[in-house]
Amino acid sequence: MKKLLLLLTTAALFVACAEKTSLNEVGDTPIDFTRSYVEKATKAIHTGLYTTQNFEATGNSMGVFGWRKKSTTYSPVFDNKRVDYNETVSGDWGYSPKRYWDSDADNYAFYAYAPHSSDFPNGGTVTMSTAGNGNSFSITGFSQATTVADQVDLLVDLTSQIANTTNKAPTKTDVAFTFSHILTQVNIWMGVSANLKADNTDNPVTVQSVTLNGAYINGTYSYSNSAWGWSSRSTTQTFTATPTTDTFFTSDHLTATAEVVPGLNQMLLIPGSVTGYTITVNYTIGNGNTPEAYTKTINLTDFKSGNNTLDTWAIGANYNYVLTIGPEPIEFDLSQTGIIDWSTGGTYSYTIE
Repeated sequence: MKKLLLLLTTAALFVACAEKTSLNEVGDTPIDFTRSYVEKATKAIHTGLYTTQNFEATGNSMGVFGWRKKSTTYSPVFDNKRVDYNETVSGDWGYSPKRYWDSDADNYAFYAYAPHSSDFPNGGTVTMSTAGNGNSFSITGFSQATTVADQVDLLVDLTSQIANTTNKAPTKTDVAFTFSHILTQVNIWMGVSANLKADNTDNPVTVQSVTLNGAYINGTYSYSNSAWGWSSRSTTQTFTATPTTDTFFTSDHLTATAEVVPGLNQMLLIPGSVTGYTITVNYTIGNGNTPEAYTKTINLTDFKSGNNTLDTWAIGANYNYVLTIGPEPIEFDLSQTGIIDWSTGGTYSYTIE
């Protein structure tokens, strides 16, 4: 999976070098993109969570759209242009051929997303059909990777969402982007109850698997009904974590303080309704050859934060689902019931003669 992000890119108009003199470029200055900013931490492919400071790395890409305006006429400058980061090249973010500022233009409009569509894990089409109108942007048929480690974090910077790149005067100043996440990040946590953990010697807990069921991984992102959102969701996927060589699932490791389940953290999924989504846990309690086996399936809408439940994942939100294995032990206590006293059955006599 390619990291997402994007930043200082150098961009150039759709004109051959021979056309430069006719464009009245500002001192033959290429259109460059300064360091971009990410609103929150985002998932990286190789280095964990991205921040504004660490997401510039070789292999990352972004797609750029742009127009220049003269009078009332827009002309294309970038049409889903791929821009790549290369830490060994001066300028860091590069593309070819270069495009240059036109000093006769009234203004420019720029839009960006990341990673570039050619780096999507399972396809998807990115379009922007109207010059200078961010609302015409769409990502159609995006399909997320079915392996969590290969999932990409989609980012966008659109004028209608963050108005910092439109109506930019022709200048030598680099274009800056501020990116927002448009997927949902999901993490599953697990622990055992304090009572059960205290009984670990005689009744250890071993987890065989944890599974998120029914999550959509395919959809279309676009502007509709005065808001950005996801539609046409399709293709559901199960994501399962098993012990393999990880000690997380063993009785010695599981504690009363929940920890994130390896393999089910930083999942990047399609926002929207979670009605029908479930989490299934398979585990055993006990020693010996025949520990008791349990299977529990919980609806996501049954999880609570205080008294509140959640039925819809929001764009750009990070959700944590915490599971606690906590069957109460069967105890024996006669202090409340005691022993029922004898009832009177009567006295019966017999005389032996």
